[in-house]
Amino acid sequence: MPTTIPSHARQFALTATMGMLALSPLGLSAAPRVPTANELFDWAQTSLPTVFPGTQASVVAPGFSYRGPYSTGNYVGVEGSTVYVLGPATGNALQAVGALGDFACSVHPSSCVSSDTPAKATTFLAGLDALYATGLPATGAQAYAHHDTCYFHNGATRASEVARFDTDAEARANLARRVGARRTDVEVLAERNTTNADGSARREIDVRYNLSFADGMVQRGLTETLIQGSSAGTSTVAGACAMAQNSQDLRLLGN
Repeated sequence: MPTTIPSHARQFALTATMGMLALSPLGLSAAPRVPTANELFDWAQTSLPTVFPGTQASVVAPGFSYRGPYSTGNYVGVEGSTVYVLGPATGNALQAVGALGDFACSVHPSSCVSSDTPAKATTFLAGLDALYATGLPATGAQAYAHHDTCYFHNGATRASEVARFDTDAEARANLARRVGARRTDVEVLAERNTTNADGSARREIDVRYNLSFADGMVQRGLTETLIQGSSAGTSTVAGACAMAQNSQDLRLLGN
């Protein structure tokens, strides 16, 4: 690290944006897993590649460690438990952007799952399976009643899926395979409690599960995002959602 940079700064760099990326605690039954300095550095390189491109080894000294300079001129480092920023990302001014614990939910999202979330997610998904327990739902509206108005999955919206169900016999025939299928081995990957730009509350839950069909076939490792609260501000590759939904009921948001 260049000796012209004040030694007390330890030449640590993280873009100030990282402070905003860290999620606040969720009122968990157990404390989120606080990342080590190296875990934070690895996450920064992966999540902010335009700020910390490539990979670097950590430079370690008593009480502090850092990585940099990156090709962008930025450094990332930690002194004690404080995360610092230094480089063009901060106008070349040293900036403390939080403590290691502030980044726990970003670096280790699975440790930020509320104690009741797995049960709620499993119950919700079982309710979806119940729609196909003995046959297809009667209408597209019934089939997609538990999908958020901003739902977007593999290029399809809720409105397009409802229309396809009601008008496309071949699509309904393909969905017949879902009759009797069950989602099993549900795993909560991450949980995010945020505030939308309009001030409304938003809770997202990322889940992974296996889909077991009545004929014994199994699709493994399927993923979905569930939402509770408001979907205001949701953006997809198709553009911004113009018809947000606000409900305390869990809904499918898609992938």
